[in-house]
Amino acid sequence: GSLYRIESRVLKVGTSSLRSFHELFDVDHAEPASTCEMVSVYFDLNVRAPKPIGEVLARGLRSLSEAPI
Repeated sequence: GSLYRIESRVLKVGTSSLRSFHELFDVDHAEPASTCEMVSVYFDLNVRAPKPIGEVLARGLRSLSEAPI
């Protein structure tokens, strides 16, 4: 089988959400085989509503937006 690598980066950190971008590469090709942009919402399951990410987590996520992870 082929070997793949995934490159991910944070595009935006909101109050209760995170937008990220992911690329799947076959290691033998420069072009991505697949891409995905997604929005994740920090959610409180008890009250069934979005909740703030929190400053410590938001700061860590923002630091990842500067380079692929």
